[in-house]
Amino acid sequence: MKKMILGLVLLSFHGIAMADSATGSISGHISLPARPESRIPVEKYVGSISGKVAPPPRLIAGVWIEGSGLTAPASPTQVTLSQLGYQFANSLMIVPRGTTVIFPNQDADYHNVYSLSRGARFDLGRYKKEDSEVPQYTFDTCGLIRLKCEIHEHM
Repeated sequence: MKKMILGLVLLSFHGIAMADSATGSISGHISLPARPESRIPVEKYVGSISGKVAPPPRLIAGVWIEGSGLTAPASPTQVTLSQLGYQFANSLMIVPRGTTVIFPNQDADYHNVYSLSRGARFDLGRYKKEDSEVPQYTFDTCGLIRLKCEIHEHM
């Protein structure tokens, strides 16, 4: 069974975006794999979750552009990645290095966010929707960071 893995791609933006003096366009086509027809194994959560497990988020792709004389666009200092319907809201987020990601829980039950990726090893602990402090993490390393929920292994 193939598992869909949520990842954050962190970019340093050292030579990533179009330079102010350059103009042009980039076009192309990215083929994404077909989503497997497998069912999310949620039987073990029966009676332990108060909501319905939503389908996984749609697959998306990111593009890396390299070249000389490029400058970075303005970057957000903070972005949000919600947990809703017992899924992460996005299958992929491209997050500039130094950005803080906030992980609100939109479900009635506990969630968790952790990563064992080389570039970011952390565990934000278990938390509920009504907790006053919403977990967050500042990503300072470039690369693919895989996120998981230790409570719900399909996430």
